[in-house]
Amino acid sequence: MNLIKWEMKKILQPILVLFIVLIGFIFYYIFSNFYIEYFSNGTAAKAKFELATKWLKEYGTTIDKSERLQMESQLYELKKEFDKQIVYIPEAVKFGITDYESFMDWVSVTDDEGVSDDVLQERHELILKIENTNNLNNIINEFTIFLERYDEFSNEEIYGFLPVGVVESTNKFFYYLSIWCAFSAVLLLSPIFVRDRLYSVRFMQYVSYKGRKISIYQTISAFISVLLLLLLNFFFYAVPFLKTGALVFWNCPIFSVWVEEYPCFNWTYGQYIIALSLLVVLITVSVSGFVIVLSRYSGNYVSMIFKDIPLLFVFIWLIIPCIVNGAGYFSNTFVRIINFKGLEWIFAVLLAVFGFVICVFACKREQEKDILI
Repeated sequence: MNLIKWEMKKILQPILVLFIVLIGFIFYYIFSNFYIEYFSNGTAAKAKFELATKWLKEYGTTIDKSERLQMESQLYELKKEFDKQIVYIPEAVKFGITDYESFMDWVSVTDDEGVSDDVLQERHELILKIENTNNLNNIINEFTIFLERYDEFSNEEIYGFLPVGVVESTNKFFYYLSIWCAFSAVLLLSPIFVRDRLYSVRFMQYVSYKGRKISIYQTISAFISVLLLLLLNFFFYAVPFLKTGALVFWNCPIFSVWVEEYPCFNWTYGQYIIALSLLVVLITVSVSGFVIVLSRYSGNYVSMIFKDIPLLFVFIWLIIPCIVNGAGYFSNTFVRIINFKGLEWIFAVLLAVFGFVICVFACKREQEKDILI
């Protein structure tokens, strides 16, 4: 146990950890931050999120047919509220807009031929002003679409209302989280065996009390260090994710009336988050296994870097997009090609097992090879 602690101290060097944290902040603000700051991206997505949050409080995680009848009166009240507010916007009166119906008729006019640029600019500014006031026009529009789609899906017994933008943003968020976790694992583990080789520590370890078994302890220490790094990454990514308010939908089914593509499994949103988290862990473990082996057979840092580059290319541009993008949906690359539900998780498990197995094989080979080689 003391040996594992000592090896972990060698891996988790403060300067290296601080460097990884710095790169992590940069990576987050370049890639992941967009899907937090614009979690419900666009006025229509915000309207769906607002409606879904309200319905969750009123009806629970689904809306049954008896509750559907009450929603017509809610839509009517929203339109009346819109009619009251539109009269306080002078620009709307100029275009003859006095209620919601006249507003929709005005918006639906697409013939802009012969209309001056100034008038077009005025129209655009008026729409933005109405949307920025309280977004009621988009709320009413999305409410109407929801009722229409609800009636279409009623025979299929799909009564969920989880906004599709919530699932899409969550998937993209975990996609970039998986990339960062894989990249940070490479940064953390690449130097471990190379450093021992450069400082001629390996032969000293071979003649110690543990002898050749030292490679086993080093591998165990590496995996434990990666798991600690994973916990750190999850913590720093979870804090901004909690601010989105999406976790209120934890028990909502991802089968939704607003769905644009069908999920493979009838999961809740919370189960979907757990499933994506599992993918991140499996991908990180598999990358770690490959890095440990590559580090063991690298003579210096330059050769290690040249081995890391193709490894990162394969994972970041091939494996991770195929596994995480659209995970749990029929749009996922693996599912679309092979037509087998859940294949992305099966492949991730196999990849993690393979990464672990090659580490075991490398440790065994280390114990059997000639000490002079």
